[in-house]
Amino acid sequence: MNSQYLSPEQLWQLVQLRRNLHAHPELPDQEVKTAQTIADFCRKAAPRAQIFEHIGGHGLLVRFEGAKSGVNIMIRCELDALPITETSQLPHASQNPRVAHSCGHDGHMAILCGAALYLAAHPPQSGSVTLLFQPAEETGEGARRMASELRSLGISFDYAFALHNLPGAPLGEVIWYPETYAAASHGLEVEFLGKTAHASEPHNAITPTFAVMETIQAWMELIKTPGLFSDFVLITIINVEIGEIAYGTTPGHGFLRATFRGNKQEDLDKLHQMATTHMEQIAATHGLKTTFKLHDIFPATVNHPEANKVILSAVHELGLPVKQAVAPLAGSDDFAFFTTHAKATFIDLGAGLQHLPIHDSAYDFPDALIPVGTDLWITLIKILTK
Repeated sequence: MNSQYLSPEQLWQLVQLRRNLHAHPELPDQEVKTAQTIADFCRKAAPRAQIFEHIGGHGLLVRFEGAKSGVNIMIRCELDALPITETSQLPHASQNPRVAHSCGHDGHMAILCGAALYLAAHPPQSGSVTLLFQPAEETGEGARRMASELRSLGISFDYAFALHNLPGAPLGEVIWYPETYAAASHGLEVEFLGKTAHASEPHNAITPTFAVMETIQAWMELIKTPGLFSDFVLITIINVEIGEIAYGTTPGHGFLRATFRGNKQEDLDKLHQMATTHMEQIAATHGLKTTFKLHDIFPATVNHPEANKVILSAVHELGLPVKQAVAPLAGSDDFAFFTTHAKATFIDLGAGLQHLPIHDSAYDFPDALIPVGTDLWITLIKILTK
């Protein structure tokens, strides 16, 4: 591993940090030790940096300010891990049962700490650089809380950046997105309320069984209707519950849960409205009442052309391979809550053609990607603060 800015000793520090984080993962909103590890590392590595803790939960900021006014930059990474049992058998495999860094957030943190090592010796001459370590990315809550709290503290940014590793792409290749990076999405939980009866007398019940089946069918037909939406939309059924395990009872109560997503917010809003209307009409024909709740709300992550220009300048300066994405990601990311208040862009960084996919139980972030990501952020910072 080589870096244009950090020594081999510093890179080894980052590898050790990454493996330590990997061995001690914490779930969303439980990242107490993870945040403390990052704070301790940055205090030692950059004693003159301002460190703000407990922002939006366990989030923290590591902030470097120049002597003159200028561009205010934020670079974000994630603190949390996933509820997955790791099967890698690596020496630094997760020591926490049923929790693993199977998404690579440990590597993203190490990359950002590499930027802290550089900024400790080369602080910006103008403006500011804020390294933001965000909690609860996997649940979509951390960025929303941090963005709100930052506004109340009067902290704002001109530019915001983030990256995610991407298995299946060549190691170190930068994949950039001209407009939308990730789809908007939300979870919808529908509760159907009817009346139970004896299993031998289903005609005396008001059961949600057939309404749930018809609603699912109507939703699937909705997303397949040509010309109804301007861009990609999707409904994924994630859970169905009808009644209890009671063989003598016709059920009178049930739940239908699904994830709705779309590349454009207006399409997602339209999809939600049409789907809930269909659901209510179907329920009414069966004599059922309904209520619904929204969960895991993610706006679309939309990249800004000026932020794209900056990051592509850094990519070309480093001579990294680069490719324009052919379509946005179908998944969502709560970085979207930062893109509405800054010129922002989110990129992917190839983790290797044969690398295990994220969320695989044996996934491990490739250490060789640490200097690539660190050099990219440092070069970007130099471009914006010179």
